[in-house]
Amino acid sequence: MLAVVTGGFGFVGLAICRRLAYEGFDVVAVDRSEPTRLARRFLDLAVERVLPLMGDICDSGWHAGAGRPDLLIHAAALTPLGTDEEVERATEAVAVNVGGTVEVMRWAAHVRPRRIVHVSSGSVYGAGCGVARLNEDDPHAPVSLYGITKSASERVAVRLAERTGLDLIVARPTYVYGPMERPSGARIAMSHVHDWCLAAHEGRVIEASDLRRTRDYTHANDIAEAVARLALLRRPRARTFNVSTGVSVRLSTILRLVLNQFPGAVVRQAPDRIGRRDSRPRMDVGRLDRAAGWWPRTTIRDGIRLQAAWLRSLSSGLGPASCPG
Repeated sequence: MLAVVTGGFGFVGLAICRRLAYEGFDVVAVDRSEPTRLARRFLDLAVERVLPLMGDICDSGWHAGAGRPDLLIHAAALTPLGTDEEVERATEAVAVNVGGTVEVMRWAAHVRPRRIVHVSSGSVYGAGCGVARLNEDDPHAPVSLYGITKSASERVAVRLAERTGLDLIVARPTYVYGPMERPSGARIAMSHVHDWCLAAHEGRVIEASDLRRTRDYTHANDIAEAVARLALLRRPRARTFNVSTGVSVRLSTILRLVLNQFPGAVVRQAPDRIGRRDSRPRMDVGRLDRAAGWWPRTTIRDGIRLQAAWLRSLSSGLGPASCPG
């Protein structure tokens, strides 16, 4: 069976490609960038089943090389965060996240995959409109440009699927962390787990701020497993599924767990990070559990331990100056 993954060499896309390859799929990874040596290393034994296909989802140049897939995972996105990024890259973000989705769905209407999974984002909920726990039926109330474009792209995908008779499922991942998170042309702002582990690993001061805030960070491998299960789900009774640990953890706790992995690391209190002052409520993942039997396997403690081990396994750093891809 054949799967196409857009954004296949991005952070989350790589994890999805690897998971689908382990499930027995041949995978075409569509991306604007070629896979780096590090990406191939991450794919490990799955690398032989993942075919790189250079292409921009905003045009049709990659369509002929993608074949006629059984599954289509649309994971390509641009994530501008912070005031400067949002202003400077607004046109590009709308073009990629919304316009790119239109192009992908038009192509899907031609090749007719059995299932499409549109990888959206928990950012469509914004700050959650005062609820304690977010479920899939809560209204969209995005506050960031990224959230606004993901909300629009999700609705565009659903509408075009309805008009063309395509089988579409929407996955809404929460905050993601894990191996292969690194700055790229599509992703600038990193998770606290990445930033703090990398700083400690490289012997730099950890710049920590607003430690009373919470995040429901979910490991990329768990999200990839959820996407794979949704892709293979038979007769889904719902279209949209939250993907999260369902557990909010204070940043102070995350920092403590990082320091446990890097004894002697130095921490300095820093100003609030632009765009990260909100604490989105926890996301309810009961629907995904009931439909697909999915529950996250990686606790934040284990995930940080794995992140530290992964960084130590690398022969070079992942800072902005030395980021491989």
